[in-house]
Amino acid sequence: MMAAVTKRIGFAVTLSATYYPPYLAVRKLSTLDHLTRGRIGWNIVTSFYVGEAENMGLDEIIPPDLRYERAEEYREVCHKLGNSWEPDAVIADKRSGDLGREKLTLREVGKIYGAAIGCPQIVGTPEQIADQMESILEETGGDGFNITPTTMPDSFNEFVDHVVPILQKRGVHRKEYSGTTLRDHLNQGSC
Repeated sequence: MMAAVTKRIGFAVTLSATYYPPYLAVRKLSTLDHLTRGRIGWNIVTSFYVGEAENMGLDEIIPPDLRYERAEEYREVCHKLGNSWEPDAVIADKRSGDLGREKLTLREVGKIYGAAIGCPQIVGTPEQIADQMESILEETGGDGFNITPTTMPDSFNEFVDHVVPILQKRGVHRKEYSGTTLRDHLNQGSC
């Protein structure tokens, strides 16, 4: 909130290097850096409370010397992760509709993302996606699909606006819901 209404104030986040994975720290800090337009700082600390260690399945805290040694390595890893993308590696021009990693097609991005999460990916035109979804439902049954967007919220909007009407026309996707809960929609009855 403060970043949205100020232009020169810097913001520092306190984040422990003891138990928080470096990749998640970099993602969080990078997002905050973007949202504050470069006004984010990081107060690196190490965790020294027994309760924090116990939350991580340890019986006692990590000794201070080892914590500080790990914190320095953690800082180096985070720095390398944070600088691992070239400044122009992501194209995000909403006016032209050009979104995605540089030199990759949307199909390639979908396949790479799908491989990363270990699920089969359906990529193509709205008609091709509807064909593949219908085929999977006919062959295996099921109650639905996990939709994994490449961009938010645009991918969901494109799916709802272009694929869902095709599925509804074919009778594969409902046009109305029978109730207000997920259980109602899946015809599961009470617990």
